Amino acid sequence: MTEIGATMALTVTVQYTGAIGFAEVFDCEVLSREDGSDTTPAPSRLGLTVLPQDRDTLAVLHAHAKPVRLSLRLRLLRKGEPYAHAAVTGFVAADGKVWQLESVRPLPRR
Repeated sequence: MTEIGATMALTVTVQYTGAIGFAEVFDCEVLSREDGSDTTPAPSRLGLTVLPQDRDTLAVLHAHAKPVRLSLRLRLLRKGEPYAHAAVTGFVAADGKVWQLESVRPLPRR
């Protein structure tokens, strides 16, 4: 069972999809799972929400739209989220786990 504080690192490409009331939303295609203490399978896509105060994260994501690969490092914040999006910079998995983004960085081109 995944414990609060578990980590996950994903390689993704991103595409801006718009804004909802509390955040901007990016569609991420998951290319691979890199590491982390969580053992559940990574989703093939995720809806990454970014809160307005996370200006540095927004700048990186807007500057690196597809097809640039990005590394996302995430930490499990809580479980049991009933909604598809939460007021967090991160994403809600299909099983209701809320993953908070800890860092984002561009990866070298292959």
